[in-house]
Amino acid sequence: MKYLKILFLFIALISATFHASAHALWIETTPIGKAGQVHTVKLFFGEYAEGEREPLTNWHSDLKDLELWLTKPDGSKEKLTVNPDSNFLHTSFVPSANGVYILSTAHKLGDLNGDTQLEFLAQTTVSVGKIGDNPETMLSSQELTVFPQSPAKWKVNKPTKLKALHKGGTLTEGFATILSPTGWTKGIPLGADGTVDFIPLWPGTYVIEISHYEKTPGKHKANSYEALWQGATYSIEVAK
Repeated sequence: MKYLKILFLFIALISATFHASAHALWIETTPIGKAGQVHTVKLFFGEYAEGEREPLTNWHSDLKDLELWLTKPDGSKEKLTVNPDSNFLHTSFVPSANGVYILSTAHKLGDLNGDTQLEFLAQTTVSVGKIGDNPETMLSSQELTVFPQSPAKWKVNKPTKLKALHKGGTLTEGFATILSPTGWTKGIPLGADGTVDFIPLWPGTYVIEISHYEKTPGKHKANSYEALWQGATYSIEVAK
C-alpha cells in the first residue's frame, strides 16, 4: 500500500511538472451563434491567465498544423480550414440549424519531449437557438476532455459544474485548473465522480485545464515514445 501511494505521488508530480512547463492550447469564440450567420473562431497557444499568447513562430513543434473539427447537432463532422495570423489560428463556420456545435482539436506533436509524447487538446461549444439540458450534447469524442454538466448560460456568482473524462471513463485523479480572465487561477481536485465545481466571480472567458500522464509506450509517426502526456482545455464564456 505504501509503495502504491509513493507511485501515485510520483506520477502526480511528473504530470504537474509537464503541466507547469508546457503551455496550453485553447479556443476562443462567442458561445452564442445564429443560424445562417458567420461565426468566427480563434485558437491560441500560451498562458491564458498571464495574457501570454505566443506568436506562431514560437508554437511547439508542428502544433500550428493542427486540425480543427466541427461536430454539428446532427452528429456529422466537418474539418474546418484554419488560417495563420501573427499569434493565433483562425477560421469560421456558418451554423445551419439550431443546436449545440462542438469545436475540438487534438494534436500530438511531431517531436518528442525527451522520451515523452506530448498531445494538446482543446474544445468549446457554440449554442444556436433553443437547446436542451443534456450535458452529453457538450461532449466530444476526444480521449481526454473536461466539459460542462449543463449547456445553460454561465453567469457570475452562479455555481458551475464540469466533468473530466479519459478514454470514455471518469477521470478521478489530478486537478482541474480554472483560469479566469482577470489572471486569477485555482487548481481544484477532481471528485470521485470526475466532477469539479467552482463559482465564477468575473465575467469573460474562462479556460479550464486538465492533464493526464501515463507511462505507456507507443508510436506516433516515426517516433517511438515511453510515456504520453496530454493537456486538454475547455473554454466557457461567463456573462454578468
